[in-house]
Amino acid sequence: DENVEDVVKKLSALGEVQAASPVRTIKKAYDGKVIPFRSSASTRAITADQDLLPWQWNLKNNGYEAYTVNPDLSSIEGYPFGGRNYETKFVQGDDVHWEQARALCQGDPSIIVAVLDEGVFLEHPDLVNSLWTNEDEVEYSNEDNDGNGYAGDVHGYDFLNDRGYITWDDVKDTGHGTHCAGIIAATNGNNGISSIAGPDNTSPGNTGVRIMSCQIFSGNSASTTVSLSRAIKYAADNGAVVLQCSFGYTSG
Repeated sequence: DENVEDVVKKLSALGEVQAASPVRTIKKAYDGKVIPFRSSASTRAITADQDLLPWQWNLKNNGYEAYTVNPDLSSIEGYPFGGRNYETKFVQGDDVHWEQARALCQGDPSIIVAVLDEGVFLEHPDLVNSLWTNEDEVEYSNEDNDGNGYAGDVHGYDFLNDRGYITWDDVKDTGHGTHCAGIIAATNGNNGISSIAGPDNTSPGNTGVRIMSCQIFSGNSASTTVSLSRAIKYAADNGAVVLQCSFGYTSG
């Protein structure tokens, strides 16, 4: 029957308590959809059989030459710069040094990256070889077969609905979780985007890092800081060493 903020202050003063926080409702701060590159002879100069790395200036920026696949950018549907001249924006080397990083390390399957966001599209052909898999669990099971406290958590867990079944197809989903997973670990050297630490088709021995989907958002449903905290603890308890938290949220 006390004020929540007063309780937080009292708990925070205790030496045994590192941090105290009230439970807050959190909602996604982003809207809209992640729009994928798709082949269309009438609207795109880039086709499905082309590697999309030349378009990923954030990974490897070769300067404006990389964008002369179609000089008339206005004809590319959804391309953000339209037909305007942004030649001076594309400066060679202005990137995250993806090429140099890949030369040092191309991703290790012992490294698990937990994506805290909307659910990851687990059946995406660019991601199926990059998923973390809990070998001791049974997919779609309502029982906790491995005794870790979470039923059916084969590739992660849905902390919003408290179930092992990850979803990504709600009409209000944006695709942001899948987008982030792709940047981390999409298959390189194939007909899609390139990633920072994913497997490489040109080097069969390299299998890249593993993606664990920790779902905290779905559609327009609100989540809580409890779900977020549980997701972080689950990831750590189950072997994740990197948390991907680029989601934006609004809170009380």
